[in-house]
Parts: sequence; structure tokens; C-alpha cells
Amino acid sequence: MALVAQHTFDVLGGVLYIVCLLLETGIFLSHGLWLWRTRKARREAKLAGKDFDELIDDPAGPRRNPSAAHLPMKRAADVEMVPASDLLQRPCGTPK
Repeated sequence: MALVAQHTFDVLGGVLYIVCLLLETGIFLSHGLWLWRTRKARREAKLAGKDFDELIDDPAGPRRNPSAAHLPMKRAADVEMVPASDLLQRPCGTPK
């Protein structure tokens, strides 16, 4: 549309617009994929009257992959934060 008014085309602006469009499309597709992959767990949570996060936190929650049944599902809030000073005092890979 800018070509109609200006008779020139800003190549950098066009490239940046396309890059932003591709990034937004990736976010949209990623969310759609997440919705598709979690549809059974979300349906189970709705039937149980729970939130999706509550169902995932439940030890008897859904296990979609039987080979990974022993692996707990962790969220970022569940990860233990270690002070940087502790990391500097012990070698990598050694337990506390």
C-alpha cells in the first residue's frame, strides 16, 4: 500500500515486517501445538473440576507416555534456585 502513496519501497522495513510476521506465526503455531498435545489432560482437568496446573501438580495426574511415568513433570516454579556463591565453592557435578 505504501507504493501507491510514495512510489518507493523501504526494503529494510519490508524485511523487518516479514521477520515479525514469521515470529508471530511461530508463536501462534506453537500455542496451537501445545493445545493439541494437552487436549486430553485439559479435558480430564475440566471433568475433575481442577485447573490444568493443579492436575499436573497432582502425583496421580495424567501420564501420556508410559515409558516416562517415573519422570515428574516440573514447572519453572518448582526448580530449586541455588545461590551463585554455592556454585563457585564446589566443582560442577558434585552433590551438595
